[in-house]
Amino acid sequence: MKQLLNLSDAAFQSTSVALGDGSSLDLFFRYRPAVQRWSMDVAWGTFAAKGIIVTAHPNIMRQWRNVVPFGIGFISSDGADPFMLSDFLLGRVKVFVMDDSAGEVDATSGLGDLDYIEQEWFT
Repeated sequence: MKQLLNLSDAAFQSTSVALGDGSSLDLFFRYRPAVQRWSMDVAWGTFAAKGIIVTAHPNIMRQWRNVVPFGIGFISSDGADPFMLSDFLLGRVKVFVMDDSAGEVDATSGLGDLDYIEQEWFT
């Protein structure tokens, strides 16, 4: 699991994450001041999802769990959804990428990142 530490308080920003299989996950974040919400676009190979509303959730990509080998989690310190421009910069909201693309598993649990989140949160 990787925490994204390079996000700022810019209203439009992007970042790329190298996955374990060598592919690249591209994330594009957009702050919408009129509704005080963040949205994001996700691109990975031929997969693209646009306009995803960012919410506090252990895996916002769960609906595509049979399509992509990664997940994206947004964890807020107070349980509220991201709504401030400074949420990522100040650390109120932390962003994590869970990567099962290389098939690696934790030695203790025997689970990959996504399987662990699935077991802990959704079963």
